[in-house]
Amino acid sequence: ITQFEAIGEVAIKQLGGDATFREVQLAPDVRGFWIEGGPHTISFLGPDGTLREDTARLVGDTLVWQAGDRTFRIESEMPLDAVLDIARSLMDTAPR
Repeated sequence: ITQFEAIGEVAIKQLGGDATFREVQLAPDVRGFWIEGGPHTISFLGPDGTLREDTARLVGDTLVWQAGDRTFRIESEMPLDAVLDIARSLMDTAPR
């Protein structure tokens, strides 16, 4: 689980060969992206306004979502339902 500050929305910039992504709903007002398969790169504006990239660590599939000025990322070998449960438990303590 990682988190970082980002201005605006995070963009999935690059998906490797067999990587796919889809939008998922974490809460009525919070959407995220589930990325499966190969490597990927996520782009975002840091708090100072510079473009930054966060690359996959290849641990497993990845869930990415935003809450307030924070972007969260969970990489795991667990199925989506289990990762969503973890994300939702984190959302209970994170600002929106």
